[in-house]
Amino acid sequence: MKSTPTSQGAVPVHLPVTDPTEGFFMERYCTIIGPWFDMFDSKGHWSHIVPHLALSNKSLFRSIVASCAKQYSLVARESSIFALDYYNHALKELTQALDDPEVIGSAAVFASCLLTGYCEMIDSRSLDWQTHLRGTFSLCSTQGWHGLSGGVAQSCFWVYCRMDLLASLARAEKTSLNPRLWLPDGASLAPSSQEQSWDSDSWSNQVVLFLAHTHNLLCDVRKSSYGTADRLRLLETWTAVSNALHRHEASRPATFHPVVHLPPSSTTMPFERIVYVSATACAATQMLHLAFFLLILAFPDQNAMERQVRLTSYAVAQQALTLSQRIIGNSISNRLTIAWANAVQLLFTAGLILVADNERTALVEVLKDIGSATGWSVHGHIESLNKWWASSDDGVGREVPPLGRRLDGPWMLQRVGDSLLSLSADILA
Repeated sequence: MKSTPTSQGAVPVHLPVTDPTEGFFMERYCTIIGPWFDMFDSKGHWSHIVPHLALSNKSLFRSIVASCAKQYSLVARESSIFALDYYNHALKELTQALDDPEVIGSAAVFASCLLTGYCEMIDSRSLDWQTHLRGTFSLCSTQGWHGLSGGVAQSCFWVYCRMDLLASLARAEKTSLNPRLWLPDGASLAPSSQEQSWDSDSWSNQVVLFLAHTHNLLCDVRKSSYGTADRLRLLETWTAVSNALHRHEASRPATFHPVVHLPPSSTTMPFERIVYVSATACAATQMLHLAFFLLILAFPDQNAMERQVRLTSYAVAQQALTLSQRIIGNSISNRLTIAWANAVQLLFTAGLILVADNERTALVEVLKDIGSATGWSVHGHIESLNKWWASSDDGVGREVPPLGRRLDGPWMLQRVGDSLLSLSADILA
């Protein structure tokens, strides 16, 4: 039998799928789901290698069919009964694979776990996402996968890290897998010398790592009742992350800079139009901006009064609002489903401090568009945003600022500061 060389070794060439329905879903995987998972993998392991691995691995094949059947049923608004049947078959095959010591450590089983988890997550509440990732977390922990494993396994690992991070953001809890374990001791994603530039994959995955560190720091600051020594430790961590984020932003690949930067076009499109050339650049930039946003909240203030003065200052409010607007405007200006598939929780988090009605409306509309295009459940996020906004308004009147003059009104910055304070209310409470 002939073999096709891959980064995972020789993969047997099998006859292609001949069942029309399964063929439809395999094709859909190659053009939709695979590219989504390849968002930060320019080598395209999920799009190009995983389908061939699936031809010789029942668990992976059933997971591909199930994930595509589920996604199709959601975007086509068709009955999910057939998708559930495919999911049950996939879960049965995966369970058998996880019980087999000869295959449990394979990249194919790792990919099967992720696809099954995705199948469960796509239409569930964001608060339940972490539950659907427990099996993959266990697999990562026991098999020792990391961000430099190579080939399909490495690509799988970074997909899991993104899923874990988004689920953790939704629950306001630390990532299940400590970011310090994402790379082997002493290893780095950075270029080997200062003369070299970052490649797009490494730069993007480093952003995910920074966002995880920032989010986990915020969790520490929120949950800690700390004394002077603890505050100095947290402040040292905050300073290190802040400096590293700024250096990383300055080192972005040339193709990750925007090619169009225009002012808001109308009161119904109140965000700047900043356009990037790729979904990878969109998604990585969006996550970078959210890391800076969370960094504002994660500063370890000495006490509640210091926190209030800092977060309600016009300078901090303007900084946070600008980041929020860029995160949201990114998804509105760059209507790319690969980036959209990663954006729902990021948009929700950034949208919590919006004040103007037209900005809120634009955010809700793009969330609805993302739900229609990708199948990801957005109704819970929209409902939660509306409840949060209603609570933060508390009878205060709102107005739409003049076009191009969104940040010069003290009323807006005052309201943003109040929202930031509410968002961090459990810090040093």
